[in-house]
Amino acid sequence: MRLSLVYLPVAAFLLYGASVPFAYDGVLNSPHAYLLEHTEIGAGAGATFFTMEDSTGAAQSQIITAGYLNFGILGYGQVGMSYLGDGGIVANMKVMILREGIDVPAFAIGCENMFAPERVDVYHDEPGVPDSTGLMRGLWDEEGNYNYDHAQNWSAYGVASKSMRYLLGIPVTVNLGIGVGRFVGVIGEGGAANIGSAVANGLFGSLVWDPSNKLSIAIEQDGKDFNLGLSYDVNRYVTLNISAAEFEMALFPPEGQNFQDPCQNPKFTIALTSRIGPLFGERRHELEREQQRIARARARLEELEARRRAAEAELQRLRDLLDERR
Repeated sequence: MRLSLVYLPVAAFLLYGASVPFAYDGVLNSPHAYLLEHTEIGAGAGATFFTMEDSTGAAQSQIITAGYLNFGILGYGQVGMSYLGDGGIVANMKVMILREGIDVPAFAIGCENMFAPERVDVYHDEPGVPDSTGLMRGLWDEEGNYNYDHAQNWSAYGVASKSMRYLLGIPVTVNLGIGVGRFVGVIGEGGAANIGSAVANGLFGSLVWDPSNKLSIAIEQDGKDFNLGLSYDVNRYVTLNISAAEFEMALFPPEGQNFQDPCQNPKFTIALTSRIGPLFGERRHELEREQQRIARARARLEELEARRRAAEAELQRLRDLLDERR
């Protein structure tokens, strides 16, 4: 979940923020299947920096600020909002369908950009500004919205998440999902032209590696672009995040890359996120989480014990086979 506000000092047009890292709850710019606890609050705010050309061809520095606010309900639901600058306030929701187990992934369904205009987005042109260079032609509609060929509102999705820590003993979480609306790219133009969108149009996923209890590193395909991110827990309540978004535009720029198109420029984001609560029953929730950790550890121990017994049985079988051949 994220809140978004945008200030973009461009001579020809202004940009406003939505589909940038940390504009919505999730990994970087795509959802995961985990939810807030009952009465727990999640919030975040960040700024995205990038450079693009104006209509004269001069480079302009851009800043997009974004943020979100979410609230957990009964441990099975989550509601919230994102503020998207001129895109206004949009509603987001997520529902838990399946809780994560030792060998079972968590699964959730959700929807973002609810109750929003059809082409709601972070990028917005000033209505009526003429296209003097021709490079901007086709990027904006008459109302100044980014000219997507499909709706960006009511972006429904389903996503599965699984930690490999207890299953395979490695500190990596895998997230895989599919969605419509903002999760669908434009193949052949804009976004991750011929790379991200062509490979996974509407599909999104991420890998999150936790090398320590405080640090995590993420690589993500959000359905349109590839993003990298790093998060560090400053304390129990505050996490510092940095991200390189749409980095394929720097590493593998498409032929005819339009530097006046905001979707065709790599971006850098810095953000703070926080989880507070639960506001009620926090001790009970901490006890439940500890009990779940103990249950997972016991299940893992039982699994390892079963593997040890199977290995010993196989070793004994081989010994008996060698004895028979002597």
